[in-house]
Amino acid sequence: MLQFEWRSLVMLFLMLSMHSLSPQCDVVLADVQRVVVEVRDPEVWVGQKASFFVKLRGQGPFVGAASFTLPEIPRAIILKVGNPVVSSEEIEDDSWFVQSHEFVLFSQQDGELQVSGIEVRFTDRDGYTGPERPHQEQVPELNFQIKRPEKSDPGSFLITTDSLKIEESWDPQPGKAEQGAVFYRTITQQAKQISGMALAPPSVTTPDGIKVHLGNPEVQDNTERGEFSGRRVDRLTYVLEQPGVMTLPALQYVWWNPKTEQYGSTTLPAVVFDVTAIPVDRDDINRSSNHERALWLFVGLVVVCAVVIVACYKRRHRLYACWVEAWQTVNPPKQRAARALRRACRRNDASAAASAWNQWRQLQPSGFRCPDELQSAVIDLQRRHYGPIHQDTKDRTVDDHPAWDGATLAEAFERSEVKANQLTSDRDLPPINPVAPAGR
Repeated sequence: MLQFEWRSLVMLFLMLSMHSLSPQCDVVLADVQRVVVEVRDPEVWVGQKASFFVKLRGQGPFVGAASFTLPEIPRAIILKVGNPVVSSEEIEDDSWFVQSHEFVLFSQQDGELQVSGIEVRFTDRDGYTGPERPHQEQVPELNFQIKRPEKSDPGSFLITTDSLKIEESWDPQPGKAEQGAVFYRTITQQAKQISGMALAPPSVTTPDGIKVHLGNPEVQDNTERGEFSGRRVDRLTYVLEQPGVMTLPALQYVWWNPKTEQYGSTTLPAVVFDVTAIPVDRDDINRSSNHERALWLFVGLVVVCAVVIVACYKRRHRLYACWVEAWQTVNPPKQRAARALRRACRRNDASAAASAWNQWRQLQPSGFRCPDELQSAVIDLQRRHYGPIHQDTKDRTVDDHPAWDGATLAEAFERSEVKANQLTSDRDLPPINPVAPAGR
């Protein structure tokens, strides 16, 4: 008994101690920043890679992958590279899990650049086996200084890299060709310490008579053993539309070397096309002329017929009005609505049946009385088409029935039509024993 009381006192003492220490722990944790940022390259050239790292801190292991919302910056791009690196830090005698994410920035705008608005969402555990805790944090503001080389046009696209490798291929090879020929050109750029998205697109300047189409570029970035490189592949399609000797101008790629602080350049040579005209077949010309004459004759006949119809319509015959009147007589709206209702019933289409019934009902005379059998079938249709039945004003229950069957409504509608036709026929017959007028 004494041993049990001793254990109970020890457990009570530990619980009170943890309770008294918990507010202090919360204060300590509140002072620790969950997200910190480290800028490796605060000062770079225009078009040069600027690296920075975002570090996430958690009290327990991270769960899942962190997601970032990157801001849109004019004339600049931010890319996330590589995989996160997980480590640990000792902060005020507490051990924290740290997840580092690397980003690179490329800017074509010089001067001071401030980056803000990066949002991160991640989840960690409360201790090694505690519950999951989601976090949504803002990355601290970043500041960069972007330099521009002398004699560099502020509006031009500048590539900044240690080396730039450019290759091209043609299919088929340029040279002599016939009018209408198509040539495919592939230009591949590879550079170190730069993203494929930061490489310049090729020029699409062509002389008159050549049409060019630039497809979507193929961009690829590689990160191996800390080395970052980019690759860009552009595919151009040239169509030779006119005969003659035409020359595509040379393509010059210029880049800035940040180590030597000098410009480098690579030039793709000019290309000459000797285009011959397509031979003209006299028979084709004659056939084309015959086709044109036949086409103009047909157009003339159509115009004459149109003039005659308009003249008849304006003067005496009124063809359009007569046609509409005849069509209404042969196929009145009431019969069209009845046929639509029958088709909807055969397809068991409640929506189409409800629409057709409303059209048919609006075409009936003002004194029309719907038979009880038909009225019951219509109520069933409306109940199933428009939703639940209300048992009373307070309690609403959904009427769970199988799909609507149009047979009941179709049969009731046919019987009501038969009765209506009989009544009409009876009214049209003369009386059997007519009453003689008074005075005779």
